[in-house]
Amino acid sequence: MRRLSLPLVVALWGMSIPPAQGCHIVYHKNPARDFIRDSRLDPPFPQVIFTGEVISVNDYRNADGDIVKDTIVRPKRWWMGTLESPVVVRSITPTTPLPCGPPPPLAAKVAEQWLIFGWAHDGWIEPYTDARVTAPLENGKVAAAIAKDLRRIDRDSPKK
Repeated sequence: MRRLSLPLVVALWGMSIPPAQGCHIVYHKNPARDFIRDSRLDPPFPQVIFTGEVISVNDYRNADGDIVKDTIVRPKRWWMGTLESPVVVRSITPTTPLPCGPPPPLAAKVAEQWLIFGWAHDGWIEPYTDARVTAPLENGKVAAAIAKDLRRIDRDSPKK
């Protein structure tokens, strides 16, 4: 009987490992464009895109023991959706492990200007924490690549 080569044994062993259950990470080549496209597909929560200044950040635990980070933002410009000012942007890190791990909390600091993509819940916004879209402004301006997609929203919006 022939001896199996080490690379073949490793390959066969790797194929025998079952994939992680319930964790399906989706990579978006252009998360801004995908987010905007998905808003037209009747998402379960209204989608929002806006810029604003962070006026406070509060961390606490909720009744379930989850870590909650409330970032209070004074909106400057809305591209999609609207809420009363100031807006609560809430990141929740659950104590119960999630299959892929929790999304990172919004890392904003007081007085920073941010572009925020997210989903509106009852009085608060859940941020889309992909750093390619929800991010601090660069010298007070939206990154050029995302600004192009946001101009498309302006162009597609009905004129008042």
